[in-house]
Amino acid sequence: MQLTSLPFLGCFALLFALYWLVGQRARTPVLFAASLLFYTSFGAEYLVLLLASCLFTWAAGLMLAKNSNRFKLAVSVIIALAPLLLVKYFDFGATLLGQLCGMFSLPFQPLLLHLAQPVGISYFTFQMVSYLVDVARKKMDAEPNFMVCSLFLCFFPQVLAGPMTRPRLLAGEFRKEKQFCCERALSAGQLIVLGLYKKLVVADTLGYYTDLVFADAGRLSSGSLLFIAFSYTIRIYADFSGYTDVARGVAALLGVELAENFKTPYLSSSVKEFWGRWHISLSSWLQEYVYIPLGGSRCSPARHRLNLLITFFVSGLWHGASLPMVIWGLLHGVYLVAGDITRPARDLLWNMLGLANSRLRRVFGCVFTFCLVAYAWIWFASPGMVEATYFSSHLFSDLSLSVQYIKNSIALLGMTEKAFFRQCWCIGSILMMDLIGGREGFATRLNKARGPVKWAVCTLALALVVLFGSLTDSAPMYFDF
Repeated sequence: MQLTSLPFLGCFALLFALYWLVGQRARTPVLFAASLLFYTSFGAEYLVLLLASCLFTWAAGLMLAKNSNRFKLAVSVIIALAPLLLVKYFDFGATLLGQLCGMFSLPFQPLLLHLAQPVGISYFTFQMVSYLVDVARKKMDAEPNFMVCSLFLCFFPQVLAGPMTRPRLLAGEFRKEKQFCCERALSAGQLIVLGLYKKLVVADTLGYYTDLVFADAGRLSSGSLLFIAFSYTIRIYADFSGYTDVARGVAALLGVELAENFKTPYLSSSVKEFWGRWHISLSSWLQEYVYIPLGGSRCSPARHRLNLLITFFVSGLWHGASLPMVIWGLLHGVYLVAGDITRPARDLLWNMLGLANSRLRRVFGCVFTFCLVAYAWIWFASPGMVEATYFSSHLFSDLSLSVQYIKNSIALLGMTEKAFFRQCWCIGSILMMDLIGGREGFATRLNKARGPVKWAVCTLALALVVLFGSLTDSAPMYFDF
């Protein structure tokens, strides 16, 4: 039962009424029970692991608060990571080892477990690690209440696809006295409507063609591949940010503020800036718990660049146990390293041109960064190395700018003229929303607008959802991570 499905919206209406009718002391048990029921809808067998993770996190946190040292913290973190490593990476590592042995004609038959991956395991595992590390580092007190501690991991709006709001921030959200606020509820509803539009109208529309192409790219021209690469770049943003908006809006209706996860990332003028505005909760987690412990930037330039590569290797591996995902992560690491090396030369060039702080430099940086990110998404989206290699190496092999070539490229995708313009509408609407929203985002900008403007935009978005969206159990793209 996804957050964007009609059954969920119906169940949430009942939860919303119950939550605000009961007293303050009963709200935590209500949220805990609702979160467990929500998670159970994806398979009761997964609930055992989630509850075991909650119990371990609560007990280990209390233990680390009383007497913490590096050994105890290391053991706790290893135990927290063990289920994720087993179900997501064991078979991947065994397969790679088998392939490596095969290259040297060594007899080795890998043992494959073929374990089903529990939904949201990557997210609640990282929440476990951040909680245990923060308690050990005295950045937060251990949570004595089992249900509150469990909600750090299993709170239903964020358990599937984030955002990974730090437990040290969530603790205050679950404990503070709450009063229903009509204005806040309207803002939350507005956020949900915009999220539904981005997820169900834009992302799902673009996804119909992108899914087909990445599975069978060999029959297409370079023009077709470029269009799909561009469409996928917009699709994954609309899908993930839209789902996150719904999650944040649902949580806000319950008086809980989740972390902001996107700040118009495709308006970034560098890859470094992009990662400060894309999947912010994950990138900040990696910075705090991987990059900085490795030494961050407070070391030699060579070590600093190695730290970047290691961090983005972890990012790629977190997203998926496959070589294309690892390459996607390393590509972003290489982008950052190359940017760090070439920054003095680029600054000198722009200074010589007298355009050091010009809008032209900003626009050029945004376009160039967008192209780099779009190329990396090809590896992220491809099901295997063969498909990723073919797609990425044929982007410009037969490219032509003639009108007939463009028409043929669209026809190869199986698009009618109506479907093509609908795709363009979806892409254009997301870009326009970001341009209007600027750094603060479209939802925040809309929230500051006059009442008639708010109602007009939200009514239009809701009408488009009803007309073109599908309130089914359409999973977000990050559901598998």
